[in-house]
Amino acid sequence: MPIFSTTKKRAEATSSPKRGRFTFLEVMLVLTVIGFVFGIGVMQMGALVPEFRLKKQIRTLADTMDLAFTQSVVEGKSLSLLLDREKSEMRIEYYVEPEDEGDLWATEVEEEEEVEEYMLKPLLVEPFESGMELVEFEVLTGELEGPDREAILFRPEGSSDGAKVKFREKHTRLSQSLELWPLTGRIEISRIQASEF
Repeated sequence: MPIFSTTKKRAEATSSPKRGRFTFLEVMLVLTVIGFVFGIGVMQMGALVPEFRLKKQIRTLADTMDLAFTQSVVEGKSLSLLLDREKSEMRIEYYVEPEDEGDLWATEVEEEEEVEEYMLKPLLVEPFESGMELVEFEVLTGELEGPDREAILFRPEGSSDGAKVKFREKHTRLSQSLELWPLTGRIEISRIQASEF
């Protein structure tokens, strides 16, 4: 008798409608819902891409300022951070004190002068992010101001010029600014804002 009862229980277990498996319809329904949610997420991320590029540009500028600040102290030499609108790039270069009213940048110093060869090349050249535009640059306290070039001076004693910099994403109205405090080198980054064209 025990043999027949075991077989009967197995037969009942396999013939029951609830076997612990999903039907094809249930699987298709779950995949459709997941696809729908994923599609909405991708569309939302597409709208945020300009924000990510803008944040990356400002973060890169802040990191470049930190690098120039630190490198100036470590090497014991003055460095300048140039923001070149025409070439859409930023460069860290050695700053050479002029003896007269000449150009202030080491990259344009004649080879006849007593300047080390390595000082004629930029330490770093970093292009702007694609679609980014430098819309505002103001040196708050500095001697490197001028219409042709915009630069911030970092000194070996651990001080720097103050500056306000603003970037805008070309195809949207989004902009973000950064402020470098004079002397201390503290960097403050503003929130992303919609700006006027």
